[in-house]
This record gives sequence, structure tokens and C-alpha cells, in this order.
Amino acid sequence: MAAERSAISESEAKEAGRRIIERILSLDTVKQAPGESPVIALYSPIRREPDLLSSAELLAARGFRIVLPRVEGDNLVFSEILRETAFVRGSFGIREPSSDARRIPREDIRIMCLPGLAFDREGGRIGYGKGYYDRYLSGAKREDLPLLIGTGYDFQLLDRIPQTPSDQRADYVITPSWILRTFFADSFDTAYHTDG
Repeated sequence: MAAERSAISESEAKEAGRRIIERILSLDTVKQAPGESPVIALYSPIRREPDLLSSAELLAARGFRIVLPRVEGDNLVFSEILRETAFVRGSFGIREPSSDARRIPREDIRIMCLPGLAFDREGGRIGYGKGYYDRYLSGAKREDLPLLIGTGYDFQLLDRIPQTPSDQRADYVITPSWILRTFFADSFDTAYHTDG
């Protein structure tokens, strides 16, 4: 997976990110996100992940506030991204909001995009082995979590990934060509392919 993803060009990663953002915005659950300015968590792309951040203006145009993660020790914190937000190279060389950026608590985040190496049809995810997202999401009741959306390329979608009880499953897995609604989104009608 990692080798296949590393062969993707920067422009292909941006195009994939744009298509994924458009698919996220097409979801009824996203169209009906509560609040005047719902908060969506994106991530800074690394290793040629789909670049959702380059299409963040599509979200802002629909009234979404955007937050990005920052690593603090063994944990993630999420901070709002504004025009004046300063960025730093944080842990693992990932572009992160500086420590003075406004933090947003988990309960204010309505939608969270999850990066990963691979995803399965049940919302399972293989991350990078550090467990940051699983820790961040642990301890809350499922109904109190944001809508969790695994985002990746079509080739990252597998039939099944072994999971442990502490692994957080996504409600949706979205690729440039697929919207997969998992069991956790209360549906057994699991996937549909999108053209374009």
C-alpha cells in the first residue's frame, strides 16, 4: 500500500482530495450537520495521502470550520485553522498548527476525516502504528463521537482488516470513486460507486 501510494504525484493527491471532499459534502448526514458552523477535522497529508486540505475552501464555502491535529506527547489536540494561523513542522515532520492556535474540544467536532494505510468494508482502519486517533476517540460513547470518515485511495480499500477492541471504526470510508457506509453508520447497504 505505502509503495503504491508513494508513486502518486502531488497533483493526483490534490485531485483525489478534491473528489473526496465533494463526496463528503454529498452525504445527507453532512448536509444536515448540526450547528451554524459545524466543525470538520482534516489532516495534513503525508506520504502522498489524498490532499483534502488543498480543497478546504469547498468546506469553508459551505460554512464549515476546519481543524487540524497537533501531536502533544502521546496525544492529539485539534486546533482551528484561520487565515492567520501559524504552522510548524511537528512530530514526524507533519505540518501542524502552532501551539497558540485555538483548541477545539472533541465534543465540538462534528465530522472527523481519518488518514490511514488501508481501510475495510466494516470501517476498519490500519493507521501508522502509534494509535493517536484511537486514543483521541477512546473513552467516549459511540453516539458522542464525531462522524468518522476514513479517507484514502481506491486501492487502499480492502475486504477485511483485523481489528482490536480499542480500534475505532469509521462510519464511512470515502475514496475518489467510492462512498462506503459501514455498519457503524446504521446501514447494511454498504457501498456505492460514484462516477467522475
